[in-house]
Amino acid sequence: MQGKCFWLPKLTSYLSKSDTSITDELICDVFTNLTELAALSLTNCSNVTHTSILFALRHSRRGIESLGLEGVSTRFDWVTFIREVEAFQLFHSLRKLTITHPPGFLAWGERNLGRLTSFSKLEEFNLYRTNSGRRSTSSITEEECLPMVSMLVANHASTLQTLSILRMTVSDHALEAICHGLPRLRKFFFARAWVQDIILDSQIQSLTTLRRLEYFHISSMGAIYPSNSAFDGFPRTEEILQFIEKCSPTLMQCGFDTRVWSIKRHFRLLSNGEWYKDVSLAAYEQTEVPEHFLVVRT
Repeated sequence: MQGKCFWLPKLTSYLSKSDTSITDELICDVFTNLTELAALSLTNCSNVTHTSILFALRHSRRGIESLGLEGVSTRFDWVTFIREVEAFQLFHSLRKLTITHPPGFLAWGERNLGRLTSFSKLEEFNLYRTNSGRRSTSSITEEECLPMVSMLVANHASTLQTLSILRMTVSDHALEAICHGLPRLRKFFFARAWVQDIILDSQIQSLTTLRRLEYFHISSMGAIYPSNSAFDGFPRTEEILQFIEKCSPTLMQCGFDTRVWSIKRHFRLLSNGEWYKDVSLAAYEQTEVPEHFLVVRT
């Protein structure tokens, strides 16, 4: 890492995954020279704490625009980090933030995330629970993202275009707040407590109010299918097409759990002179896995 960065003093982005050799000392030593850094993503770098991230933020002359902190050290002091970011407006250039579920998120989610991003014009926010094996769908767990959603609506409704909330269920109240409070949303990835006819759920129907939506993906939590059941857990094609008809005409892709479809629209002129629109589902055309599903599992 050190040699690479010194040879590239104009480096604007740095990404590291599952590298225990990345420490606070190394980051502080190397990033002194990276004054043009705009994007920093650390995934499962368990020896990195708030100390070096604050150092990188202070030494970026242009300001960090994209920050990913996934699976960082358990010694990462979020209270200190938030206080320093707020005091020195270190997120003034931030447009994209990705974090895994900090300890005690339910207690400090709304107030502290609001402070953390108060000087930002967030366009993308991604929040994930770490894979601790706790997959409860109780009412308390379902509501734990509601304070964060309230903060996003209050502070970033005019700018937020991409939102991911995964490995924690988005409650009815939170989903309604998102769909009615974030009108510029273009991409939405989220998890819901499993129900058999999820596409027919009344709260899922609120996605139709997002008139700029291009892509949504729903992950189910707590799904259990009987071994002798022919039901595979996915909505039927006709149900999806009926739902798409109600959605924004900008919608291009949709997904449920492990399946993703591209949405095709074809127009043809009828013999009576009127135009007819055919809507169909096609296979997902991209070979790479969407970035929002590459979050570290710790």
